[in-house]
Amino acid sequence: MKLSLVPRTSEFYDLFTRAGANALETAHLVERRFREYPSSSVTQADVKEAEHEGDTITHDLIQLLNTQYITPFDREDIYELATSVDDVVDHMDEASDLLELYGVEAPTRQAIEQCRVLVGAAEHLARALAELRSLHGVQKEVVALKELEDEGDRVLHDAIADLFRDQRIDPLIVIRWKDIYEALEDALDACETAGNVIGNIVGTYADLTELMVLAQAGKVTLHTRQYPLEAALDALHDLDAGRVRGILFTRVP
Repeated sequence: MKLSLVPRTSEFYDLFTRAGANALETAHLVERRFREYPSSSVTQADVKEAEHEGDTITHDLIQLLNTQYITPFDREDIYELATSVDDVVDHMDEASDLLELYGVEAPTRQAIEQCRVLVGAAEHLARALAELRSLHGVQKEVVALKELEDEGDRVLHDAIADLFRDQRIDPLIVIRWKDIYEALEDALDACETAGNVIGNIVGTYADLTELMVLAQAGKVTLHTRQYPLEAALDALHDLDAGRVRGILFTRVP
């Protein structure tokens, strides 16, 4: 597979925006399905369709990553962010599917509460992904997401405790609901993982901005090497060989 030297950074941002919007749409579908179950207007097929859309977006992101030499941020961060957002949708799909698979008669209060928290986390994640291009307000969204993840942990703790509090509950019911609770929690944990990756990206950019301010003030000296546009391939080879250190900036007219 050939790597392209022509940057297509805007496509990464567009795909991450789509991934965030799809994760949020899935969270709304799952929340409504749980809240209205068993007579919900949302079917498992609806949730599965959103899950397939998430798979398509993730495939497109990784395909783009594999064909681009120049990326908007670290390749490892792009891959981890893409897969963690995909995990959010996969775990929500799993929790929704378990309702019918386990023959659940009615949702529990804690499951509905978990879904509410999950929708809130997905909202913050979607906004953070949509602002990756500018990084405006991203850190605030990541902090809010983390607070909801902590709230989700408390809801899960109470839900599991309730299952084992009454010894008269059928052990099969305990097993079924424990699986569902944990699938919803896994989706929330994946939201947090995605948020952590975004936080790393924001931190790296902030560090770079601070460095440039210090350089402009003459407080640090940057050792740079310039290449003409026609020598762009030589610059990339030097970067691979370690003859150029630090960050390589390429300006496309």
